Amino acid sequence: SIDDVLQSMDRTLFRMLPKLCPKPRMLVCAPSNAATDELLQRVLDRGFIDGEMKVYRPDVARVGVDSQNRATQAVSVKRRTEILLGKCREEVIGYMQQLQGREVNLSQKISGLQRELSATAAAGRSQGTVGVDPDVLVARDHS
Repeated sequence: SIDDVLQSMDRTLFRMLPKLCPKPRMLVCAPSNAATDELLQRVLDRGFIDGEMKVYRPDVARVGVDSQNRATQAVSVKRRTEILLGKCREEVIGYMQQLQGREVNLSQKISGLQRELSATAAAGRSQGTVGVDPDVLVARDHS
């Protein structure tokens, strides 16, 4: 029935939208280094809540003079650079290959979800429902 198709589309969209919408990037400044460290410490401890009401901890980098706090020192650009430069060539190549493999897996997942959405939309159209063609939405987003 039309209700089943619409419910299926709703479930699919509800599952897909948070994954397709990137989390925001932020630049945080404060009046003092201590205030910046306090904000960073809270982000590291508590994280943020995303659109699905799940807590996530973003990848953070602290820029500036050295911090007194060990947790914020660990995410400083200076420290991250030192760690990266300390790695041997094989480790860096291995990490890059791991990231490339992850990119391939995620691209395949996205393609599968797009096919699923298109199939659901096509099933809805074949049953005479009124809906939005996902290909039209994708084309509009890219323009």
